[in-house]
Amino acid sequence: MGSIQGRLAPLAVLLAFAPLGAAAVTPDLKAGDRELELDASYTDSSSDGGFDTTVLSLGLRHGWFLTPEHEPGLIVGLVDADAGGISTRFGTAGGFYDFNFPASDSIVPVVGAAAQFAFGDASGTVMEVSGGIRVFGSESVSVNTRAFYEIAEDDGFETKTFGLRLGLSWIIR
Repeated sequence: MGSIQGRLAPLAVLLAFAPLGAAAVTPDLKAGDRELELDASYTDSSSDGGFDTTVLSLGLRHGWFLTPEHEPGLIVGLVDADAGGISTRFGTAGGFYDFNFPASDSIVPVVGAAAQFAFGDASGTVMEVSGGIRVFGSESVSVNTRAFYEIAEDDGFETKTFGLRLGLSWIIR
């Protein structure tokens, strides 16, 4: 794994787009719209066993709005983890469901759930629940912030993570 600065670079890029959310633009989400989102999260924790765990996760989501509120979709990800000096890289693939609350100016609250399968250096399942906000800078671009709780299982070993995910979305009409 690279340095902390190298691992935080994707988050810095996402934060650079944060001014997009400064304008008060009320989004007009419609049935049939699609969403493409690039997101990243970084967690750093210590376990009772005395070793540090760091995880950098990058994700790509593609969703379809069934209504302005209901959005199912597909998700793929790349995870780079370091636990006690042991590095692991693996991919994930699965599905998600988001519920988008009605917009208040440029802000859309959202809650969701995801289920994914891990493959590569690790194999198993990843289940997640999340909640956060989307801040629209235009009718089709938003900066997203979510708090998430994730349970991952790999060969009987279970990890539970609470973290923050930042993303950038494009609504495609």
